[in-house]
Amino acid sequence: MQDAELFRAKKSITGRYLIAEDYPEAIISRLASKHMYQDVVDPDSFVDGIRAVTMEDVLDFAQTYLNTDKMPFIQVNREGNTVSMDTDKEGRSA
Repeated sequence: MQDAELFRAKKSITGRYLIAEDYPEAIISRLASKHMYQDVVDPDSFVDGIRAVTMEDVLDFAQTYLNTDKMPFIQVNREGNTVSMDTDKEGRSA
């Protein structure tokens, strides 16, 4: 992952979040949660947290939580009007 790709991902995440938080229902929900639980992340804190993510954070997360040996791999090919799927018993491409 390049720095430019990380920048685009962070910009996309924060943009979608801020747009979703701009609806009256989201504002009311956030205010109600804040009143009930006194521990709700406000939009500015969320955006600051996303902006603070570094390439090292992404790599540490991937190395800690993503196990490629256990991930299924499915390859779908479109041939004419049919779709074929090739996998072996462990989910790897045959």
